[in-house]
Amino acid sequence: RGLDHAFKHITFNIELVKDAAAAPSTEVERRRASA
Repeated sequence: RGLDHAFKHITFNIELVKDAAAAPSTEVERRRASA
């Protein structure tokens, strides 16, 4: 049970990192499109 909980936490962190990495590039694309 303890390992499963830790694994879920790690997976969740990876998802957050992916979202954070994707967000800035989307902002740049949006600025380029409007300009």
